[in-house]
Amino acid sequence: MTIAIALPGLQRLSTLRYRVKDRLKHLARAWRYATGHMTKDDAWSISYECDASTGCYGLEYIDVEGVMECAVDKWEANPRLEEYAENAVHRVWNKWSSSGDATNAAQEWAMDLIEEYAKADGVELVERV
Repeated sequence: MTIAIALPGLQRLSTLRYRVKDRLKHLARAWRYATGHMTKDDAWSISYECDASTGCYGLEYIDVEGVMECAVDKWEANPRLEEYAENAVHRVWNKWSSSGDATNAAQEWAMDLIEEYAKADGVELVERV
């Protein structure tokens, strides 16, 4: 009989422990955001939670990693390539409005911007053969 009484108490304690742990994670993430020490995982978590709160879900996205894969396939190694990719992705993201096959078109635009940035800096990007 005491076991049956103890189990609901343990379940409530477990639930409370989970909720407290979850809130502490949120507070830690918020603190890192507020102090400028946010990680990529923090950013993804915040973005995901904001999508759920606003009811607005992005179906397409562009990321530096994806553009870098295209850039590395197209050009020889260059120490400034990642910087150009980051700037290009940010500009495309800031200006883009989607209507269809957005991801490929956005990546192509970012690739054009990488060439533009390199040319402006006098950097020659060598295409792979």
